[in-house]
This record gives sequence, C-alpha cells and structure tokens, in this order.
Amino acid sequence: MKKKKIWKFLGGGFLATFLVVGIIIAAVFSAISQGGNELINGGDSGAEYGDVTNIGLSKEVLAYKDLVEKECREQGVPELVPYVLAIMMNESRGIGNDVMQCSESLGLGVNSLSPAQSIHQGVKFLKANKLLADQYGIDIFGAIMGYNFGSNYIPWLAKKGIKKSTTELADLYSRSVVAPSLGNTTGATYVYKNEISVPYNGGYLYLNGGNFFYDGLVKRYLQFGGGNTKSKRGRRHHSSSKIIDEAQKYLGIPYVWGGHDPATGMDCSGFVGYVLTKVTGKQYPQFTVSLESCGSPVSLNQLSAGDMVFYGSRGSSYHVALYMGDGNVIEEPKPGDVCHIRPLSAWPPDFAVRPNL
Repeated sequence: MKKKKIWKFLGGGFLATFLVVGIIIAAVFSAISQGGNELINGGDSGAEYGDVTNIGLSKEVLAYKDLVEKECREQGVPELVPYVLAIMMNESRGIGNDVMQCSESLGLGVNSLSPAQSIHQGVKFLKANKLLADQYGIDIFGAIMGYNFGSNYIPWLAKKGIKKSTTELADLYSRSVVAPSLGNTTGATYVYKNEISVPYNGGYLYLNGGNFFYDGLVKRYLQFGGGNTKSKRGRRHHSSSKIIDEAQKYLGIPYVWGGHDPATGMDCSGFVGYVLTKVTGKQYPQFTVSLESCGSPVSLNQLSAGDMVFYGSRGSSYHVALYMGDGNVIEEPKPGDVCHIRPLSAWPPDFAVRPNL
C-alpha cells in the first residue's frame, strides 16, 4: 500500500485538489506505513551510473531502467537516472501503473497514470526540484525531500541559509509547515516504524505531515563512490558493490548467536565472514576479533562501501557490521532481531577495517 506524498499539496499548485483529504485516522497511516518501503532481496539488484550506484533494486524496478534512462536523456538530465530508480523503488517497488506515484501532481486520481506517463511526470518533477536546488546551492537530497514535501521545501532551506537537508530539518518542516497546512496544528503523530525511524525517534511521523525520513528511505537504494574504471580504485569499488549486493541477500535472516549459515541464522561476525567468503572465494573467519586482522585500518571519516565497522576496543571488539555507503550499515544486530539496514549514526562504531579483497 502507498503513503500519501505532500508535494502534490505544496509544490505545484495542487492544494485545492487535496484539502478534501483532511486528517486521516492514525491507525490507517500506521498500517500503510508497513507496506511499500521494504527492501527486496536477491536478483540482479545493482545498476551503475558514474559516481552513483543503485543497490537493492527489485527486478520490477530494473525492468524500467531503459525507459527511465530514455526519459532522463530526453529531458536533459541523464545524471538523475539512479535517483529516479531509487525513488521508484521506495514509492512502488516497480509494481502497479503509477510507479513514481505522481498522478496527483497532475490533479488526477490516485494511480491513474500509465508507467510511461508516471515516469515522465516523476522525472519532470525531480528535474524541476533539482534545478531549484541548484539555484540555491542546495544538495540533491533537498531536491529529493521536495519530491515528498513539495518544492517549497527548497526555498525554505535557502531562507535559513542551509545548503544540506537533514532529517532534523525535514522533521521541523514537517511539523511546523506541512502538517499545520493540512489541519494538524497540534503536532499529532502516528506510528511509523522501520530501520530508519526507530533509531531517530522511536518510530513516528506527524499526521498529514509527509514523510521526513523520505530521503533516508531513498538513500537505501543508492551508493556513492565512483563507477567502473580500470584503476585499482575502480576495481575496489566493483568488489565493494559485490559485497553489498551479496550482503543484501540475507536481509531478514534471523540473528542466531554463534550462527554462520543463512539457512539456520547468523550472528554479526558469522554474517560478515560469510559474505566476504562468498564474494572473494577466500576463507574469512567468523569471529569478531579475528576479523579485525583481515584487512587494513581505515579512518571512520574515510569509509567506503564494503568496509567492516567494529564496536568496542581493538582486540576485544564485540560487534561488527558492513558499511554500505552513504551513511548506512547492514548487520545482524542482536538476539530476537533480523539482518537489517540502519544509519551508521544511530550507533557510531569505534573503528573500521577495509577487507583484503
């Protein structure tokens, strides 16, 4: 099921169309929030475009890759291809007709566009946001937040002298601008739990306030760090992408203390060791402290996708995860939980090691 976006209300003159929506019952939104943002495991989930790489895309989204590339090329924004694919993955996972969930931006009913029409309109709106963001010197994720909130989010940032959108700023905009404009003047919230929201605020959004986690949700399907080249760096990036692609196959596998087999469950080090062994063909240990010596130390402010991040002191670390790029890690977290993706900032590591590949 699909959560309403707010850019139809605030970004392009469509306020009148949607004021009739009113305040929706919080329980309904909570139920909706459980569908539509799940990660897809397995399959050919990657696509590379220069410095930006898509990861974790479903086969349904990948089926639209050629059409997205064609549309972006015709609109003069080929650099937006990976962002469009990531937005599509977050919005619909490539399922249904209105794959970019933007029919309402044309004043039409929900899901009334064909896939081709939806992609055309989605690219057009993201392009407009990107041009506006560029005008103010604001980063691409300000433009992506505008896809959910509406274009007015971008000049709102600019008036504050801000160049980079953050979750805290999006939270403020949702609570103080979007929600009140649609009737929620009390700051009423509804339950919204996922691997991004829970570490930030325990898992809630503001009623009628859009989704201030939107850019983080889209980032799950993006990775930054350079495309394919013949250089050592390029080969490292290619191997790193393979590590992350392999790791994502085990999303949802339960944590089992001492486990090292996805068929029966894995613990943190069992997961990391298993993934590295599968990708490289080399036998990696499946104990946290042993993994510390399987690469070169790397500064926490110079992390690359595929790096191992550790918790605890060197020589006595007690947890390890894999850095995915762009501020996210993938891990087997703790008993009673499953392999998942979360922001690195939700629990910063103590040190990192770049595996010998």
